[in-house]
Amino acid sequence: MVTRTPSTRFRSIRTKLTIVMIGFMALTLGTLGAFLNTFHTKMLLQQVHERERLYAANIQQSINQVMFAGKYQVQAYLESLVQRDPRLRYVIVVDAKTGRAIAHSDPSQIGRRYDDDLTRRGLESLATGHQVTQAYKLPSGEAIFDLAVPYVRGYLKEPAGIIRIGTSAAEELAILHTSRLYTLAIILLFLALSAVLAVVLSFRLTQGLNDLVSAVRRFGAGDYTAHVPVPGEPRDELDQLGLDFNQMAARLQAYAENLEQQVQERTEQLARLYNSLRESEQRLRTVVTNAPIVLFATDLNGCFTMAEGKGLALLGDRQQLVGLCADENFSDVPAVARNISRALAGETFSDLVTVDNYVFEVWYGPMKDPSGTTTGVIGVAMDVTERQRLENQLRAQFEKLQELDVLKTNFVNAVSHEIRTPLTSIMGYAEFLEDEIGGPLSALQREFVDQLEHGARRLEFLVNDLLDFARLEAGTFRLRLEDEDLADKIRQAADSFRPQLEEGRLHMETQLPAEPLMATMDGQRIGQVLTNLIGNALKFTAPEGMIRIRAWQADDHLRCEIEDTGEGIASEDIPKLFQRFSQLEAGIRKGKGTGLGLSISKAIVEAHGGKIGVWSELGKGSTFWFTLPLRPAPLEDGSEPDHG
Repeated sequence: MVTRTPSTRFRSIRTKLTIVMIGFMALTLGTLGAFLNTFHTKMLLQQVHERERLYAANIQQSINQVMFAGKYQVQAYLESLVQRDPRLRYVIVVDAKTGRAIAHSDPSQIGRRYDDDLTRRGLESLATGHQVTQAYKLPSGEAIFDLAVPYVRGYLKEPAGIIRIGTSAAEELAILHTSRLYTLAIILLFLALSAVLAVVLSFRLTQGLNDLVSAVRRFGAGDYTAHVPVPGEPRDELDQLGLDFNQMAARLQAYAENLEQQVQERTEQLARLYNSLRESEQRLRTVVTNAPIVLFATDLNGCFTMAEGKGLALLGDRQQLVGLCADENFSDVPAVARNISRALAGETFSDLVTVDNYVFEVWYGPMKDPSGTTTGVIGVAMDVTERQRLENQLRAQFEKLQELDVLKTNFVNAVSHEIRTPLTSIMGYAEFLEDEIGGPLSALQREFVDQLEHGARRLEFLVNDLLDFARLEAGTFRLRLEDEDLADKIRQAADSFRPQLEEGRLHMETQLPAEPLMATMDGQRIGQVLTNLIGNALKFTAPEGMIRIRAWQADDHLRCEIEDTGEGIASEDIPKLFQRFSQLEAGIRKGKGTGLGLSISKAIVEAHGGKIGVWSELGKGSTFWFTLPLRPAPLEDGSEPDHG
């Protein structure tokens, strides 16, 4: 229960709302009362003025009629008129020329000169014939209505002066006072009713707020079961606010319960993580202590602030690093201090350092505080003496292998050139024999000549592959680029294999577009690629098999596929296909080829900026494919590929 002091009650919304509503209603009713009073007073005054005007008009008419009988008759008439009418206080007839009273209800006032404001204004209004009215009080305090009207004389009825008529205003003032009292009473009554209504409305409007404030305070104190009483339908905005608060409180209570459970679970998880962290820290310390490394840290002056690890034992007398500076403890190894200075400058790197016949690979990096300011260097040194020894041995062996590879390349190049000369002679004399220049041949002799030519061609293919391999190894391989039609190259290559197709009872199908497939290429080299791929398909396809050659343009490149129905290639053998001097077991059984055809084809396609590959599955055939860009890409230096 919250105790309210007078100051808190005054600051409450209920009190403020009540005061505002009462003040507003008081202002409204006061304004309305003032308006009604003014309006009522104006209406009463208009009625009084109208009545007085009519009254004055009657007297004016009577005096005008009596004025023909003479002023004495007028005097007698005025005296009798005042005696008959209790409301009438005086009647004065003032001459316009002299401003004196020529007749007066008080005979003693006859001949008196009147120069007051009402008389002057009345005399000034003779030309218009209007009445002039004023209200004032007699010395006795009685309120008087004084009217000035013109009077006429003679047959011409010209205005000759004014008649001032004074009547008592006591009755009208009493009526006006009573009217004001009634208006005030009505206003006070309505004000009282408004105050009661304001209090009732403020209590009704703020009751929901008080309930909501009470529930919010309980909720803030941790009582999530607090709720606001909400009536049934219909509901106003405060009731809806209370209903929303209850729903929010219910959700927050559920959230709080869920959060409490999560906090408990998180606490248990953190406890487990803390234990795991301690175990990890212990394991890390054990690893650092026992591993053949040195974990170290320095300050901004290059002096060691930490040094841990089994590798310290290799340093001998230097292993007590903490408190010593690099330029002093490693004065004979200046690279240590130099590298620490580089790390302090913000660089992260690794370096090989030799200390007392041991080679260490040291990683250096700046150590920074949470604000990003460098506070020192942290590093890890690992003994790589044995690894360095093995690397030196491997390097020496690699250099020897490079020498052997150069010798092999030179040997292949020399052998290829030496074989080409006698091979040319053999092929020439075989053609002489075939043409029977040396005499007619028997059937058996012609068969021998055919075998001789077939062997010479195989030897020529071998020599050409070896020469291409030698050019690739020597870096003298060049392309002669021109705009060529790939479809035409495919047709030529396919036609060249017609005898082999007939001999092997194979079928070949080409799927080419009607329009040319133009690209910038070395036509002879691409023909060599097509010959190698089609020849492979023929070699590994059984009789009655099918070979399909497809080509088309795809975006900015051409694509060619050679599909066969041969025995297929195992997935583990596919990576070996494009290696030099590599032949699969199936190729060795066939007894054909050098193992260079696919590797040379790969080099030719990639020299054009294209790609080459294969899809295959055992027992389902293979599909070799390659792509060629429509225009070769510029070299890394921005120049165009060599066309010569």
